Amino acid sequence: MKIKLVEIANASVALKKIDSTPLEVRAAYRLHKILNKLMAEIKDFEKVRNDIIVKNGIEDPKTKRYNVPPENLDKVATEIEKLMETEIDLDVWQIPMSLLEGKVQLSSADITALEKFLVDDKITPPVK
Repeated sequence: MKIKLVEIANASVALKKIDSTPLEVRAAYRLHKILNKLMAEIKDFEKVRNDIIVKNGIEDPKTKRYNVPPENLDKVATEIEKLMETEIDLDVWQIPMSLLEGKVQLSSADITALEKFLVDDKITPPVK
């Protein structure tokens, strides 16, 4: 599936909510596979995001953290926004909603974030 890094970041929070709920084995397995792949992408994103901050920031000698000076804030924000819009091809199975029904309570915001990872299998079969 084609997905943007911003969508991965949004979905990871909702997927972690589901992850803490006991599920039927197939749903738990699919969720585990999705989370592993998402976490790998998030780790890569964080590395690049940190590189952008280091490149444009100034290290605080006391804390060893980088602070972006005001004159570089727009540049850093623009670079990170471009990074978040990067589209990748993520090879994961969708989770049939029937496997979650009655087990997990999700908000409409969660459903929106998970839209690409869930399938209403009463209407459409799951795809990879």
